[in-house]
Amino acid sequence: MSRGSTTSTEFAEEAGHFAVGAMSSSPLVERLMSLLSEDVQRSILGESYDSKILGKNPRREVAGVLVGKALSNNLDAKSPIGKLAHRIAQTARRIFARLSGD
Repeated sequence: MSRGSTTSTEFAEEAGHFAVGAMSSSPLVERLMSLLSEDVQRSILGESYDSKILGKNPRREVAGVLVGKALSNNLDAKSPIGKLAHRIAQTARRIFARLSGD
């Protein structure tokens, strides 16, 4: 993923959640989460909003979904939310690229 290879949607979403959690105090993540009102969350998740378990912090959950979509290049980067998600995804890619499996 860090080198731009294709990933499954589920793996990308989990990586997105990891990135949002690891960077939770980042101004980028805080700004993204501040934009995710309940109405915005509903529009992002669509029909799955009512069935998805969002936990204690639904904004963080939806931010992870967005960053996961950005990681898998499945999110438009033209909207303010998309731009932030892509910036977080790029930062996560740089971090993941530095990790070694050794």
